[in-house]
Amino acid sequence: MVMIFSISLSFLFLMTPVHAATPVSGTIPDGTVWTSAGSPYTVEADAAVPAGATLSVEAGTRVEFAADTSLTIDGSLNVNGTGAASAVFTSLSATPGSWSGIVFSASSPGGTITHADVSYAGAPCSGICRGGVTILGGTVNITDSQVHDSLQYGVIQYGGTVNMTGTYV
Repeated sequence: MVMIFSISLSFLFLMTPVHAATPVSGTIPDGTVWTSAGSPYTVEADAAVPAGATLSVEAGTRVEFAADTSLTIDGSLNVNGTGAASAVFTSLSATPGSWSGIVFSASSPGGTITHADVSYAGAPCSGICRGGVTILGGTVNITDSQVHDSLQYGVIQYGGTVNMTGTYV
């Protein structure tokens, strides 16, 4: 007697958990932590970390930006990716310059970006050029990261201090 077992692929897809995007816009409260479990975070309109506040981004977190949006850091940003699980900052479309990047303002104390992948950011130069990461102030440490497929610049510094180690731009 021969028994044949078959599993419908559609049944397997029904068992795969699907996580809806976490929408982001406006002011991000102090102590906010973006996690891989909450991914993807979709920045639907400009978002900002206010002075005195800190945003932490854990390993494996994915952040997707709608067209012409940015993440402005007036407070601090700590991106804590790992070699096995980078934190990803990218656009909803794979087009260079489709979002305006991560911007550390002149009043920002800065932050750390470790094991991150920042792609498809930047903005045309109109007063100020924007890259994947733009530094106007503070001390920003970028380690073991990639900033690529930007419109014009990967990392651009106008003020403050930037320290890069093991980073591909």
